[in-house]
Amino acid sequence: MDQLTRRCLLAGGVSSLLLNSTVVASELIGQVAWFACVRTDSGAFKAVSVSPLGRINFVVDLPGRGHGMAVSPASPILAVFARRPGRFALIYNFASGKQLCQLEIPTNRHFAGHGFFSPDGELLYATENDFYHERGVLGIYSSRADFQRVGEIDSFGIGPHEAILLRHGNTIAVANGGIVTHPELPRAKLNIESMEPTLTFIDIGSGKLLSSVGPPPEWHKLSIRHLAEDINGRVWLACQYEGAAHDAVPLIGRAVPGKNIDWFRIDRGVYSRLKQYVGSITSFDSGRYMAFSSPVGGLVIACNSTTEDIITEADCADVCGLAPDNSEFLATDGDGNLWRGNNLVNHYHWFDWDNHIVRTQI
Repeated sequence: MDQLTRRCLLAGGVSSLLLNSTVVASELIGQVAWFACVRTDSGAFKAVSVSPLGRINFVVDLPGRGHGMAVSPASPILAVFARRPGRFALIYNFASGKQLCQLEIPTNRHFAGHGFFSPDGELLYATENDFYHERGVLGIYSSRADFQRVGEIDSFGIGPHEAILLRHGNTIAVANGGIVTHPELPRAKLNIESMEPTLTFIDIGSGKLLSSVGPPPEWHKLSIRHLAEDINGRVWLACQYEGAAHDAVPLIGRAVPGKNIDWFRIDRGVYSRLKQYVGSITSFDSGRYMAFSSPVGGLVIACNSTTEDIITEADCADVCGLAPDNSEFLATDGDGNLWRGNNLVNHYHWFDWDNHIVRTQI
């Protein structure tokens, strides 16, 4: 039994010694920190920041369940997005700990849970669903105009979830899950038999489509959900399959603009343990390695992004959140545990981690 597996079983008895050691929010400037959404033991939803030692930096209230976050590369600004099909996205200054504003989204849109900032921090892009027309968009919000919505670009697909800006800063990659949804049926998936997932590459300056690729027709129920870029500039995609549990389909692939998806060749027994669901993916060690998680299967896997050799394969119940930590990665689970690789950093007895965690250094 490896260390992560063993400690997952024991974590309920680990005391959280650092919970009372909160810091002044301005102390985050110049420091590494991680941000995530959580649910408290009383059922409240909050966003938290933790230090490399697992100490709580700050806690802020949310009006509902949060999902993904975006951190400005140019200032201590944090955006927190509602879980689909939520309509709130909050902007915080994490140097002061204050909420600055809430994004105003059109009545015929809802947030899809993720977003990113432009390299200069001036624009925030949010994945959104135009549910009247069953198409995805990226809403654009200006930090210079108090984060008013200043436009949108097409995601060139249905049901966008995560979008990332590639390292060179000119191209957006969008995971269009292919699933039609509507806020009046919050978690219903309305087109499973005809869903069309795609990975699209979009020019950030013009908003024009550079290329679009999806699974082959026989895998059209393979919803593309999350993305990460490796050291070679390839976009890795993490998928969730909406078909039968016994179908043998890949859940992880890699792509570059203009080419078909190269599906990750992994042992079929390991794939079966993922239970048709990859909940998060991240690159670490400058993109030399990738980690992906399955909260449904209770499994974390990390591999060399070039050779595909697996370096970590560990069981952990309800594990999902992943973020880089230099040459290692952090992982979070639904029992309040924070992991660094195979080592338990801390257990938070008063909250459970939600799906994602993001890293920043300002």
